[in-house]
Amino acid sequence: MFRLFLAAALLILSAIVPAQAQQAETRRYFGDWLGACRPDGYCSAISYVNPNADGHAADYWFRIGRHAEGLYWEISFTPIVVMAAATAPFTLSVDGTPEAFTGASEVAAYGSINDFFLLGKKAQAVMDRLMPGKSLQVAFTDEAGVPTTTRFSLNGLTAALIWIDEQQGRLGSERVVEAPPEGLTAAAEPVVPADGQVTLADLPPHLVAEDEARIDACDGFDIVGDWSFYRHDLGEGKTLWLLPCTGGDYNRFYSAYLDTGTGFELLSFATPSYAAGWQAEAGIWFDSFDPVTSQLRSYNRGRGIGDCGMRGLWQWTGSLFAMQVYTMQAVCDASVPPGEFPEIFRNATAPADLRP
Repeated sequence: MFRLFLAAALLILSAIVPAQAQQAETRRYFGDWLGACRPDGYCSAISYVNPNADGHAADYWFRIGRHAEGLYWEISFTPIVVMAAATAPFTLSVDGTPEAFTGASEVAAYGSINDFFLLGKKAQAVMDRLMPGKSLQVAFTDEAGVPTTTRFSLNGLTAALIWIDEQQGRLGSERVVEAPPEGLTAAAEPVVPADGQVTLADLPPHLVAEDEARIDACDGFDIVGDWSFYRHDLGEGKTLWLLPCTGGDYNRFYSAYLDTGTGFELLSFATPSYAAGWQAEAGIWFDSFDPVTSQLRSYNRGRGIGDCGMRGLWQWTGSLFAMQVYTMQAVCDASVPPGEFPEIFRNATAPADLRP
């Protein structure tokens, strides 16, 4: 661990040595921030806490950077004098307004084991406060379990970011964050959660970023509140992720993603419309998943007592979910027992006794 930490520290020190040691970079100081642009077009604004006498090291640093043609800015905090506990929360407070980051979907080390990047909507909230702010406080827990706090002055940050815009020819561009850093891999292998119910913190950061970037009408995770997330191993290196999308008291619509190990595919499911026939929906009115049979069930209640609505069953085939049975009761008149709807589709390969 010490050699890994030392290697990470040396990488950091190489980025903050005097300009004569790195003639290729363009640098300029703005108050308490150093602006720097590399030959490949990546630029960053960096602030240090307690640099030593010759300027070669610091206790902590905070960086905001962007690639020349990248859409997103990248925000990272690097503790050098101590190592942060990666699984403990990081709380960033701008002028006393806190934002807590917990789990790999919100804060994770990329490139170096002690270079922690902020991710998701909370990162955007911090970014929006930094430029008009005066002071940034970062609170975290070190590997020994000791709560630790450090502060950065925000004097000169806005000027440094405008300078970066000028260097990259992007004056007036949006200051958006949220996505993982470009060109860097996670510094540690993520812990794969067990099958079944998981938390937001267990989701792969790239999956969270992809889901939140969708332009359709899914509610934010803060709106769906305490709804569960699900992970199911489908075998052959494939995983089903179920993320809450929208719904109400007795119906919950989930986005279903197929993780192949190289990317995430948003799955669509055939669903009947009372007025327009069969349609493809980018998600499912999730009821359950059976890990033994790899069968996925949907249930959309027309009203709370369940005497009307739609139910479906899909079988995982190794490459897709094939519909097996679908039932529907369009009229809510208590003429059928709850959930016992007339069958409107049955796959020719489905057993006669199979029910959704």
